[in-house]
Amino acid sequence: MATSKAWLHIGLAIRMAQTLRMRNEYNRRHVPRQREIRRRTFWACVILDRLVAYCTFRTQTIDLALVRLHLPCTEVAFAFGRDTPGPRIDELGRGIDFGPEIMTLPYFVKTFLLWSPIAQAYVDGGRRMSSVSPHDPTSICWQSEAAMKAWRDCLPREMQWSENN
Repeated sequence: MATSKAWLHIGLAIRMAQTLRMRNEYNRRHVPRQREIRRRTFWACVILDRLVAYCTFRTQTIDLALVRLHLPCTEVAFAFGRDTPGPRIDELGRGIDFGPEIMTLPYFVKTFLLWSPIAQAYVDGGRRMSSVSPHDPTSICWQSEAAMKAWRDCLPREMQWSENN
């Protein structure tokens, strides 16, 4: 019962965010802080959409192909109201230097988005429903594993796992 309520409420929040056109970056009539709050709100909707879909065995609602939005900016930029949007999803992991401040929130969002196809495949029946082997390069399992490995290898040194930890 509680999971159905969560699904219902996050669905309502997603539709409100879409009605307010939060998935696009084009709106310049808001002050920088308000734009960043809108970005963070929409990305929270994306994460909750994926998480609730996984927990309730329902499909994900938000199509990322329609999202034209920067990731959240650094905490320092947000705290001081700087007009410095975060990177785009495709920019993270390309070796682009985003400055001395480490941006944990954009990296978390991208990691979560890389996990979401695996979660959706599980909801859809997992490996039993797939017509190809998990070791086949065309399978979602193989592609997701390759994407996660590539992502892990391109993380900044400060975010990589250390055997000393």
